[in-house]
Amino acid sequence: MKQIYNKETKVADLIEDTATPPEGWTAKAPNWVMYEAWDYTNDCWGVSFELMKDKKRRDIKNSFEQQMSKDSFMSETIGIEVDCRRNASDNDIQNVQGLIDDYDNLKQEEKYYVGVNDVTQFPLTLEELIALKIEMSRYGRKELYKKKWMKESEINACNTKEELDSIKW
Repeated sequence: MKQIYNKETKVADLIEDTATPPEGWTAKAPNWVMYEAWDYTNDCWGVSFELMKDKKRRDIKNSFEQQMSKDSFMSETIGIEVDCRRNASDNDIQNVQGLIDDYDNLKQEEKYYVGVNDVTQFPLTLEELIALKIEMSRYGRKELYKKKWMKESEINACNTKEELDSIKW
């Protein structure tokens, strides 16, 4: 029996020593290194630059999502650092929208916002809350998404491993 490997998945299987590997399989063992793929042109295992780019895109996406889940910025509207998190358990834009929606029903002492590193309650008018929500939305769109899209464009333009390695979040 000899071992054969699927050219797409590297899954191993056994066939008779005299048998020819079926289409899509090879008897050449992979090197088991990252970014390795079957090179159909040269009929061997090789490093795939496209797989390296795919990995870098995933890294950038993960960094972006991590920053979105715990981010904050200095608000020009109210002059303090405000949370701008967006994840499964925290969505600060929705929290501000809730204050806006229910503003007329809130007691005066409930019409406030608390910054990131402060326990001080900042009283806000309806207009300030609306401006804060717009500012939070713009921060996510203008700053974080813009950075993510720029990094993805840089990855797409790379032609060498060195160029790819130089891209950081």
